[in-house]
Amino acid sequence: MTFPRRAGRVAGGLMLILACLLLAVYFPEVTYHSRTLARLHDFAHLPLFCMVALIMVAIWPGNLFAQNRLRPLPALRLWLAALLAGILVELLQARQGRIPEMMDIVTDGAGAAIALLLATGHRGGHWRWMLPPVLIVVLVFATPVLLSAWDEELARRQFPLLADFETRLQTDRFGPSHSRLRRIIDPESPTNHLLEVRFLPDMFPRFKLRDLPRDWSQFSAFTFTCINPESEPFFLIFRVDDIHHDNRPADRYTLRVNLAPGRHVIEVPLAAVASAPDTRPMDMTAIAGVILYGYKLEKPRVLLFDDFRLVP
Repeated sequence: MTFPRRAGRVAGGLMLILACLLLAVYFPEVTYHSRTLARLHDFAHLPLFCMVALIMVAIWPGNLFAQNRLRPLPALRLWLAALLAGILVELLQARQGRIPEMMDIVTDGAGAAIALLLATGHRGGHWRWMLPPVLIVVLVFATPVLLSAWDEELARRQFPLLADFETRLQTDRFGPSHSRLRRIIDPESPTNHLLEVRFLPDMFPRFKLRDLPRDWSQFSAFTFTCINPESEPFFLIFRVDDIHHDNRPADRYTLRVNLAPGRHVIEVPLAAVASAPDTRPMDMTAIAGVILYGYKLEKPRVLLFDDFRLVP
């Protein structure tokens, strides 16, 4: 039996859409060692759902166009169908234990909108009117990728300084969990900037350094400045682990410091880090993470940080 031409095109289009959505659902969740790659992963929703929506345009039942222009109501229905497909992807990912991301759905919708603009430009020959808004949307969603790439290059040039907060993007080198980060002016030195960390009430509110250089074997210490601006002490936990860490507390380095009010320079000897695991030496060529914790906080607490660096 031979399918009519239209039915064959619709069937082929639906199979392509299904393949795109399955790719989005089952693409492996990767922990990137680069913020740029992680942001590029997020940006990929834009071209993927642009492709999905373009296939929808090709197989959509009824007439999407009138006099080479999109009909508003059918175009809105198509866009909503693409958006619902994006929501479905996030829900299916959630069933696999992944966290649904609202920004991914927004990016999916933007990709579908780009597809409608491209289809209008192709159908009516209005490229000079359609391309500027398409490029603007792409640039808006590509901006986090470009900024991360710029800051990663700056971080490579600054190494072994890991962060001094003299540029705004350096706050993105840190990832909060049950805490909030912002860059502020040093109250004691208006030309200097600090990272303010507001630890929220939780058992272990924390933040971590992202994109760390893995090889610490040529350095002797890890240092940073910490300011407790409040009137009561703060119990701070500093943790280092490598890629072989088995998630046991005894298999990592942990420093506990009861910070009195005021400014402190904390120096961590890397010889102590190397010998910290109970059954093996720390692999100093494969450091995976640095995390700083509060402990059993019943109210929000604030610490200020500056000058994270490795010392030769």
